[in-house]
Amino acid sequence: MFLGSALALGALLAASPASSQLRVMCYGDSITAGSDESNPANSYPGELQRLRSDFDVVNQGRDGDVSGNLDRFKAALAETSPDVVVLMLGTNDPVCTPGATPGCKEAPTAEETATNLMRMADAARAAGAQVLVLTPPPAVCKAHCDSRNDVAYAMWMRDAFTARLTDVLRHVQTPRGIRIADLRRRLSDAAWSTLSTNGLHPSEEGNRRIARFVAAYIPSREASHVTVARRFEGHRRHPGETWSAKSEPNPFARKPQDPRYTY
Repeated sequence: MFLGSALALGALLAASPASSQLRVMCYGDSITAGSDESNPANSYPGELQRLRSDFDVVNQGRDGDVSGNLDRFKAALAETSPDVVVLMLGTNDPVCTPGATPGCKEAPTAEETATNLMRMADAARAAGAQVLVLTPPPAVCKAHCDSRNDVAYAMWMRDAFTARLTDVLRHVQTPRGIRIADLRRRLSDAAWSTLSTNGLHPSEEGNRRIARFVAAYIPSREASHVTVARRFEGHRRHPGETWSAKSEPNPFARKPQDPRYTY
């Protein structure tokens, strides 16, 4: 697999004879679902829909979801039949509760989470969709950190784990049709503190920022192959830059008896 290869989205999507709209499935946890249950449109998929009238955006975010829940992902694929999948998971992996959360694994490593994401991406590609995998944003402790050690610990775990996951994903080599976009690199801790409601979930402006980031990676159905290739040419990695799960130690692996907290 090779990271940085141009997604041939323009050529492949233009060949689809269906609607002029691209069906885009945004899949993930509560960062994708949105934190405002009274207004589902207040999410980055909702902002993406407002931003791009040539998209038919389907929000398949679910609170608490983890990367190991491949069954839900496959069910969402079958239900949605997307042209493009935008995939962002991993924030809950280090703090989920086995037995209570489908797909939750005891003491996961960032490498295992990356493998899970690539399995989802491969399943989407096999179903005929193009895939954009996003690295998760930071986790910034904004409330209760001084008074509640459990909250501070959980947020630290999330941030350390997703930082490691981002590093792993940036070195994954992907096949044609799968693209990894480093959202986290665009969002410093200081920036995310102002763009999130609680250090985890995007504010309205945070949702708009993520939507613009995603939209820049997905051309319209009419975009030419040349245009798309040039768009991604600047993101190519150096030849031979590879990643192996055994080549880098994982400093965030935890013992089974370590406590887990949710936030």
